[in-house]
Amino acid sequence: MNLQKEKMKLLYIYISTSFILIVIIIYGLFYPSYKEILKNNIELEKLKNEKFADENIITLRENIDYSKNFILFLSNLKTIKNYEKNNTSEKEVTLILLNAIEHFDFYHQIRLLDKNGKEKIRVEKNKNIISVFSKKNLQDKSHRYYYKAMKKLPPHTIWTSNLDANIEHKKIEIPLNPTIRLGLKLLNDEFLVINISLQKEFKKISESSFLDDENVLYIETNSNVWIIKNELINYIPQYKSKNFYMKGLFIKKNNIEELKKEVLFNEIFKNSNRLLLIIFSIFFIGYILKTFWHKKTLLAYNDSLTNCYNRNFFENEINKIDKINFYTVCFVDVNNLKQINDNFGHIQGDKLIIAVSRILRTYFHKDAFIIRLGGDEFIILSKLNELHLKTILNKIQNKLYRQKINSIPISISFGISSTDNFYISLKLAEEQMYQMKNNLKKLKTKKK
Repeated sequence: MNLQKEKMKLLYIYISTSFILIVIIIYGLFYPSYKEILKNNIELEKLKNEKFADENIITLRENIDYSKNFILFLSNLKTIKNYEKNNTSEKEVTLILLNAIEHFDFYHQIRLLDKNGKEKIRVEKNKNIISVFSKKNLQDKSHRYYYKAMKKLPPHTIWTSNLDANIEHKKIEIPLNPTIRLGLKLLNDEFLVINISLQKEFKKISESSFLDDENVLYIETNSNVWIIKNELINYIPQYKSKNFYMKGLFIKKNNIEELKKEVLFNEIFKNSNRLLLIIFSIFFIGYILKTFWHKKTLLAYNDSLTNCYNRNFFENEINKIDKINFYTVCFVDVNNLKQINDNFGHIQGDKLIIAVSRILRTYFHKDAFIIRLGGDEFIILSKLNELHLKTILNKIQNKLYRQKINSIPISISFGISSTDNFYISLKLAEEQMYQMKNNLKKLKTKKK
């Protein structure tokens, strides 16, 4: 079972089912009146070719509305709640934010600001590359209007920013990156902030067929007007209202037509309460399913310390992996964990586990499953043959041995097996691992 594929499959089913249901309802209930109005209303005919722009504006609003629910979901996770009480580390929060930003294309940044407006954690997605900013690259955002506004709010209140250009190190980012920020104040007076980038959406509009040399789309918000021409995006600041809104204005040469979704809906669906209720129910049920799925994928099968699969995944999902018997099994045990825990404490022991898991994830990419069974034990399922796996693990062993935790070299014991039965392979790999571990102990005893 590939969790990413399963998640995308569920998302596709949800979107396609919702779309089909909505189309059937609209067609069955309202198509006759819609057809009649189109025959008699020249204004609706004019809107027909420009509908694309309106749909994009609606999509942008839907992304914002969904993100409000998602930031509440993040704030209610156990890790965040424990962080508010100072019962969990920034590292655990960073892992949660990394998992969150990975699953949403329109999230550009997710940040944690301290009570003084300085970034404590910042994860960013840029051209599908996800990165965590180091301490020296974190910025002070205490001068920004969104920090000053959020500071006045009571805890767990959602705040939505203006739609404006993204600013890095007090300079406007070029090319322009239209950005909306959602913020939530935590109980410890720190702030969770999500940056929603609309750069891709605006670029798609600018490259669309109806924006030729004679056409311009104005998207007006509370803080500015975005001007989108053929492959050109610009904006003019103009502050009007504190409440977020978005309105499309389509300009043709010597002709102005205002594109609002209300025009189409009000004319065609004057008595559309039933439709709105059905659509709301579909999306509400879908939202519950998606929320449940995200919580399951982010928490249930993820080892929070190493960001690998956990024992829960191994016990519940291992048999669902397609062609499991064709995988080569590698059983890995981290050496000296008990010694480090007993002499230097569990924090140093965690550093040992993290160091090993990080290098395992570096050498084994998408085609492999890395599972932490607990403590110092890992299982790797790979489509590579035994000889290839042994070569990789020897490289890992050599690289690890050059690293130390409190003067103790890092090393692993491992066993590799590939048979026609997964569980036989697992048992043989485990026996090989223990044999290697015993040999290392004997060698260590001889040296003494």
